[in-house]
Amino acid sequence: MKTAFVYKLIYRLILWASVAYFLTTAAGQLFALLLVVALFYFVARLVFALAWRLFVGFVFVLIIILLITLIFTDMETRTWTENGTPVSKEKTVAFSGHRTNRIAKFTADREKLFREVAFDTFAAIESYCIKKGYDTFLSGMCEGFDLIAAEEVLNLKKRYPHIRLKCVVPFKGQAERYTQADKQRYDTILAQADEVVTLQDGYTEGCFLRRNDYLLENSAFLMVYYDTVAIGGTFYTLKRAVEQKKKFANVCYNRR
Repeated sequence: MKTAFVYKLIYRLILWASVAYFLTTAAGQLFALLLVVALFYFVARLVFALAWRLFVGFVFVLIIILLITLIFTDMETRTWTENGTPVSKEKTVAFSGHRTNRIAKFTADREKLFREVAFDTFAAIESYCIKKGYDTFLSGMCEGFDLIAAEEVLNLKKRYPHIRLKCVVPFKGQAERYTQADKQRYDTILAQADEVVTLQDGYTEGCFLRRNDYLLENSAFLMVYYDTVAIGGTFYTLKRAVEQKKKFANVCYNRR
């Protein structure tokens, strides 16, 4: 009776340790992994003969390799907020699009155009992203589409409070040359964002491309406003995304 009780206890401990592995952070996962290995070894010593112990030991090695691989794979597909909250790369969307003047290049009524772009961006984020499980959004905070997309994420948070906005600022002082209206929008967005990441202190050549690379490296889906003219940062970012076989949607192309 005592032996049966011990076996049941060990089995339950193994079960809960396995559950803990999948429900905890990387540090907790490592602890749970060590606990599972120790418990399995104890069972082997208690129950099996020497030949079986060798076999079980071999299985242990395979389990360790598998679980360590899972841990590192999990860490590679996650980023982390400043307070340690995991953010899944697989549920993250990055924005990339043209500046204000390029969007409105051939338009007389700019105000009407930007209202339409904002409306279409709102609809695209909701249908292509939120309703498909994406919950984190990265904006590079350039004037034009980046600011529009960030504002629409904040608007959508009223309907979907679980979604997050992360502002990726390429360098300190990014908005110094913005118009006064865009500076106000910029500051408002930063104040309401869930997280702000500043990649470097000052402007240097290539800092926007490094920002674009950061967006791609930390997302699984790219939403662009691209007019199909093969020049500029949005073209570069979309080209890289296609090379990486990343999913994307073009708000400009899909507009009415």
